[in-house]
Amino acid sequence: MSDCHIMSAQPPGGRATDSSLEWEPVKDDALVYVRVELTAWNVAPLRCAAEYLEMTEEHAEDNLTARVEAYLEQAVLRHSCEATKALKSREELLPHAEELGIVSRCVEAISIFTSGPFATTARSSAASRSWFDDLAVLGLDMYRRVMAAMAARADVRTEARESCLVSYARGTITALSRSMRRLASAPASSEVEQRDLLEAVVTSVPTDKCSGRVVTAKFLFAQLWTAHILLALDAALGQKAATQLEHATLEDVLIPSYSGGMKTLYDVDCVERVVRYF
Repeated sequence: MSDCHIMSAQPPGGRATDSSLEWEPVKDDALVYVRVELTAWNVAPLRCAAEYLEMTEEHAEDNLTARVEAYLEQAVLRHSCEATKALKSREELLPHAEELGIVSRCVEAISIFTSGPFATTARSSAASRSWFDDLAVLGLDMYRRVMAAMAARADVRTEARESCLVSYARGTITALSRSMRRLASAPASSEVEQRDLLEAVVTSVPTDKCSGRVVTAKFLFAQLWTAHILLALDAALGQKAATQLEHATLEDVLIPSYSGGMKTLYDVDCVERVVRYF
């Protein structure tokens, strides 16, 4: 983390010291003293504020814009989990964060981390592997942008993309987490939002056969279970589940029936459709 002591008057301008930014008062004698501890959560708001207040080198050497940019480059964009936090914090800052390139830079940083050598490094450490779970803080729009950026890179391994997909699904889709006996890390959302999340996850699953190491039979059939809970069954989902049918256990394929008109405890028709796709 980095500390900034900001002494500000209106409008900003003036001189800088070693540990603070100081501006001479223009219209009154009052100065506003603010101590700011830079973090991944506030770097985007501070960058937007610095731009709005024109706190640039033109007014003072080592002004707030320069300091925040340095922190963004050195402490945020070099670490995927920090870039994810900064990306989340920008949700209330559009379109300013977009215009300043904060969003695109954070998305690019995350996608780079999932490329070949970075993903290998991430898997080598239990602490580093948890960065996949950090994606659950992102809203659906930002998640889609991250996945699109990863898909556009030729050096991103399929396993890395699938890890991001599975972690996001488990962290945000309450029903999916329940079917896999896990707790969702994100706050519960509405049923409509849950359907949208499920649709986004299903769309992100590779159309060809998955690696099976990350997007497993258990995960795919849990999605079918979730689709039944949300009344959002999609034929494409059954087709993708069929690609891992040979690795599924009996417990995986026993999808409870949530329809009042069904005469069986489990949805036999759904399983039959998956078998036909297989």
